[in-house]
Amino acid sequence: MPTAHIIGAGLSGLAAATSLAERNIPVNLYESQSFAGGRARSSSIGKHNQPFDHGIYSILGSYKQTWKLIERVQANSQWQKLPVRYDYMDLHSQETWSLKSPLFLPHSPLIDYLKPLRLMSSRKDVPITDIIDPFHPLYETWVTPLTRMALGTTPDQASARQFATVLRRTILKGRGAATRFVPRHTIHQSLISPALQFLEAHGISTYFGHTLKHMEGNGRISKLAFTRKHWPIGEKDIVILATPPHVTQTIDPSISVPERNQSIITLHFMVPHREPDYRMLGFVGGSADYMLFRADHIVAVCHAAEHLFNLDNQTLAERIWKQIRVALAYLPQAAPPFQILKERKAGFVSAPHLKRPSIHTNIPNLFVAGDYTATHLPASMEGAVLSGHLAAEAAIKAFRHH
Repeated sequence: MPTAHIIGAGLSGLAAATSLAERNIPVNLYESQSFAGGRARSSSIGKHNQPFDHGIYSILGSYKQTWKLIERVQANSQWQKLPVRYDYMDLHSQETWSLKSPLFLPHSPLIDYLKPLRLMSSRKDVPITDIIDPFHPLYETWVTPLTRMALGTTPDQASARQFATVLRRTILKGRGAATRFVPRHTIHQSLISPALQFLEAHGISTYFGHTLKHMEGNGRISKLAFTRKHWPIGEKDIVILATPPHVTQTIDPSISVPERNQSIITLHFMVPHREPDYRMLGFVGGSADYMLFRADHIVAVCHAAEHLFNLDNQTLAERIWKQIRVALAYLPQAAPPFQILKERKAGFVSAPHLKRPSIHTNIPNLFVAGDYTATHLPASMEGAVLSGHLAAEAAIKAFRHH
């Protein structure tokens, strides 16, 4: 039987590999690092070697593809459902509010939502500010927080069409679709490890420390050239490049990928607190966009964080800590011990007229997977998993064709 050779064991690669393995299709999975998960990873840091996630891996009830993967690898019990409640604080006015839905703000008249409705019906791919200007009553308290969180950039840079897609697929579908879930422990324990165990149980080999340098072939891929060895590809085999966009383009320059990347900074403050475990609090008008309370620490996340990378870690931590203390004055004044994780390439920026590659390529046995492919979704877990499933379906069709 033909084999699927999947390059990259991130979310898209794992989604493709588990989907094919479930159908008893042979898979070889190659990963350049010594761990799986790609950007969805955990690190053991600190003097107690405690694992921390690189970000807050929150998924929604509407993430059908991600749930399909979670159910496939039997990891449902590893995800904690959060209450259908959205807590926010405006750091300038110190006003706080809690919502049963992120769509409507308290004390906002319905007339304020006329322009957002216009955005939903617009077919033009323009910046959000072309439809909702910065002086609109909902710009600072509704448009900006959602744009930064969902699209990884600011409304003047973000695609209105992409923003409308996010709204249609999530909060406009009701409370169930907007319900959030977070890993009970780490993303590795809650998804990556179960996926690897699933593959192992199905006899799938995962080759860590294998970096693909280039591919060889005439009309079809016939050989994979890794740093360690050259791997021949069977006549009916297929290859799925589930690699980061810059790696994909290095391997095959004919594949056009998004050029602009969003950056994310995650801070873990090791401090006791009085907040319920898993509670999330969003901010308006601050450096951090939201934070998650865990039993023994506080996690703060900064999206579109390019302007913060020039700050040293201590200065950045102190700035974010002051913001947190505006919301929670009972916390100690001095910033507690912290761990900081910075990612300059945490996904593509959903800008207007963004060119994204297809799952299919000009080579019949080569396919591409990654959240940056043309899935119509922003950089997200759902986009990555969807692309992996689409690549797996394309591979199955290619097998049948031959």
